[in-house]
Amino acid sequence: MILQGGMRPMLMVGCIVVLCDCFPLHPLPLSSPPNAGMPPPPPSARDRTRGVPLIMSASLPETYKALRAEAVGESFRAVATLQEVPMKLPDEGQVLIQVKYAGINGGCETFRARGEAGFARNKEAVGGFGLGAEGSGTVVRVGEGVTGLVP
Repeated sequence: MILQGGMRPMLMVGCIVVLCDCFPLHPLPLSSPPNAGMPPPPPSARDRTRGVPLIMSASLPETYKALRAEAVGESFRAVATLQEVPMKLPDEGQVLIQVKYAGINGGCETFRARGEAGFARNKEAVGGFGLGAEGSGTVVRVGEGVTGLVP
């Protein structure tokens, strides 16, 4: 499934796990399903109420490492710190993703670190703010109201 989203930063909650609430959860029209020709996952791997493949048997850690900044500064390198933060389960309309690959967009993260362009709210952020908004991985938990996430 391809998710349609806008330029809104996702909430990064770790190098291993990402809580993403930045994408509206509705598919773009496709000429054929992206998983055409592939066998479906076994029924036991599905949450039958949502039709979403989940990894529910794995327990989640109590904390994770997150790339964060305490305040805006001159550059990404000047403000970025790796912090241990408590794990948060997804709220309504959110998903929790175990990240396999992540990237740092130098231009976007510089704006975020300086509190420029669309990230001016970071100048007033109490308790700091997350850095990074790119990644791919596996959905491990879904919040209420999330439907239709089928690989």
